[in-house]
Amino acid sequence: MSAAAILLLPLSLQAADKEKSSKAEAVKEHLESHVQVHGFIRNYFAFDTRQSVSGTGDLFYYVPKDVKMNEDGTEDLNAQSQFRFLALTSRLWVDVNGYRIANTDIAAKIEADFYCGLTDLGGTAQFRLRQAYVTLGWQQEKTRESLKIGQAWHPMAADMPDIFSLNTGAPFGPFSRTPVAQFDASFGKHFGLTAAAIWEMQYRSAGPEGISANYMKYGCTPEFYFGVNVNAGGFLGRLGLDVHSIKPRITGTTVRTVDGIPQDVDVKVSDRITTISPFFYAQYKTKFGKVPFSVKAKTVYAQAGEHVSLNGGYAVSSVN
Repeated sequence: MSAAAILLLPLSLQAADKEKSSKAEAVKEHLESHVQVHGFIRNYFAFDTRQSVSGTGDLFYYVPKDVKMNEDGTEDLNAQSQFRFLALTSRLWVDVNGYRIANTDIAAKIEADFYCGLTDLGGTAQFRLRQAYVTLGWQQEKTRESLKIGQAWHPMAADMPDIFSLNTGAPFGPFSRTPVAQFDASFGKHFGLTAAAIWEMQYRSAGPEGISANYMKYGCTPEFYFGVNVNAGGFLGRLGLDVHSIKPRITGTTVRTVDGIPQDVDVKVSDRITTISPFFYAQYKTKFGKVPFSVKAKTVYAQAGEHVSLNGGYAVSSVN
């Protein structure tokens, strides 16, 4: 073998290694500019002086339970203190952005925690989907439109108070992540519109079968939200209307005479309940020196708002 042939092999290997290294650096640079991985470990220590109405792990606190006296009226059975320590709200999420096809900006988010799999305070925490959506955006000269499709925060729940508690204001403020198709349009710097079609999944309506998504499934109608947004300086205001229509049942019982004998017979019914919930949110943010300061206010006149973690419901109004 000639000397030239002997030198050719290591030179070829060096060129291949350099090419692989260059490709690896390009992939790394691409991921760093488009994909961000986030997460945190969080432990909750909670102490209550009495029994409470609360969610998984007793961390999602609603209200204290009513007084429940024993038979001789000497003790309140719900006056029982309780303590818990859980890390199941530790969280992981991935943000994807910076992609563009033609005049469409593309972004995505997937987020999960371990807030599932518990019975009372025992069990094994399981990975749970919180959010998973894709956002398409279009920038015009004076307008900006975006379409969000997937599971995300309910439009009335997206703006939250700054508090330690996991419930972030429920049951007095809406709380729900849900399948949604949401369109936002901004006109200039200060004015925008929001329209959304929403479905139920984790947070569901109540009815004759208890908590269930069947009422919306049989209603065949998504929940709709329409809103106006105003943003000026440190002020943000939202005024919206939520329309929710469900079928609490699809069958009922009536009495019919069969062979001269009255009998209860199952029949189809057309029950439907449609609720309208106006919503208002306002916030002001500023800084005093280097210290951030904010004031937030939210109000909802909710009808049957249990599907967004509010106190509410409905009942039979008439029988025909």
